[in-house]
Amino acid sequence: MKKPNSPLAAVLALVLIALLIFFVHRKLASGRMEVTISQAQINAVLAKTFPQNKKYLKVVKLTYSEPRAVLITGTDQVRVSLKVKATIGISGLEKSYDGAAAVLTKIGYDSEKKQIYLQDAGLDDLSIPKIPNKYLEIAKTAATLAASQYFDKIPVYNLTEKDPAQSLARWLLRDVRIADQKIHFVFGLEER
Repeated sequence: MKKPNSPLAAVLALVLIALLIFFVHRKLASGRMEVTISQAQINAVLAKTFPQNKKYLKVVKLTYSEPRAVLITGTDQVRVSLKVKATIGISGLEKSYDGAAAVLTKIGYDSEKKQIYLQDAGLDDLSIPKIPNKYLEIAKTAATLAASQYFDKIPVYNLTEKDPAQSLARWLLRDVRIADQKIHFVFGLEER
């Protein structure tokens, strides 16, 4: 029986390392690797995450549903349009109002989790046409809270360890931009 520290094991390990370096170098031959995420991919992730509902201030229940993301070209932002249902009142005396909301988020990258995600969400627009004025401010306050809570770090893409190039690239994020209705993440060895 051979010892694990035999010269043959060392040579095999070096060959495997050399092959891995060769493969990764070929994949990153230009010194960079680009991952793109389309609106459709983001919408598929959001569809799995919603509907979301929560009660605020004990009298307002908000339900966000049917999210649709739109990438804003030339920025790092995504605008998500949603249906919103505001149910106002105490149990047994509730009244519901339907409307629409838009949430503006930024694209983020968590280097520890190696995830691309939506972050820093804020309410961009809220329209609930039939809601009485006396409830409008409380609904806006609740919708603002809900936007930041629902969209806090929704992962839209995970860099995988299974692909050797992505495994290495997970540490080398260089740029994030939106173009051609896709989010482009550039990973590589060159300076920003």
